[in-house]
Amino acid sequence: MLTTVQQITSDEDFQTFVDCYNREIGHKVLSLDFVKNAIVYLFRDQDGTPVGGYTINTEQAYRVLSYLPAELAAGIRALTVGHDTYELGTIWVSSEQRHGRTKLEVWLHIFENMIARAGCIMAGGTFSDEIYSFYARYGMKLLYKHTVTLADGSSVPQYVIYCDDIYATKIPEMSALLRKRLERE
Repeated sequence: MLTTVQQITSDEDFQTFVDCYNREIGHKVLSLDFVKNAIVYLFRDQDGTPVGGYTINTEQAYRVLSYLPAELAAGIRALTVGHDTYELGTIWVSSEQRHGRTKLEVWLHIFENMIARAGCIMAGGTFSDEIYSFYARYGMKLLYKHTVTLADGSSVPQYVIYCDDIYATKIPEMSALLRKRLERE
């Protein structure tokens, strides 16, 4: 791998993650409080510059559910009773790296983490049409799409996705293909 990845724990790294995420998506939607309570992975290039990352939230107060109508959020919570669950989100890759190897390395790490949690139910959300398209192509279920008005008054689409059986998706297959591709490069 050309990048290094670490699970971050310092306040400085959490702030770096928040700043990079908000800059890359163009909106201030991610708070420091959220990342401090999540599992956070930060990717850096050889110079130590942050180039990507994502979060896994294992707390039941899932951020993505706060955007949903109460009845739908309650229905999703009911599906998770008695199951290990997590929220995958805040995925970003720096704009300079989106069409290169770094993007593939970030997604391979995400897929491998999803496979490692195969017995769990995953929910997630994205403001990005591109990331939603990626999820949909590999078999994730769309639960809800709506428009979110951000603090700056702008509106963006948000997709809420769900997966209760990773092996019913193409994620394991895609993970293997990505690994082989990266090993050849």
